Amino acid sequence: MFRLVPVLAALAVAAALPASATGESAAIAYKLHCTGCHLDSGAGNPEVGRIPPFPGLAGHFLKHPKGRLFLSKVPGMVNAGLPADETAAVLNYVLEHYGAKDTPEHWEPFTKEEVERNWSTKVDDISALRGEISADLAKQGIDLRY
Repeated sequence: MFRLVPVLAALAVAAALPASATGESAAIAYKLHCTGCHLDSGAGNPEVGRIPPFPGLAGHFLKHPKGRLFLSKVPGMVNAGLPADETAAVLNYVLEHYGAKDTPEHWEPFTKEEVERNWSTKVDDISALRGEISADLAKQGIDLRY
């Protein structure tokens, strides 16, 4: 069963905030749109299926030229229904909170414009893209298996 208490608490907080504040809070957006699959800890929820954990993986994608495209296009991000600016904020939140140990030292945060560009880039097979990134990073000794 999903852990609804954190999500319900986030909903209560979001309902009490003015609309502009809810759009600015990546932490609340993460709770509302991501914790069902990734939990508060960023771990993949074993009750949902093969959901990758963020710690130990997410930051490594920034070490590949197509990694930012991949992170913007994963089904969970695309299907969250967030506008590009909030998607960028959530991606940055995930990288800062769960991927910080693995991100390159001087990484650039996602922007609304980058997310929009990535969304408009055609990716025929997101799993194949992940496989390509994983194979390339494996040559550098970075294991993206989970």
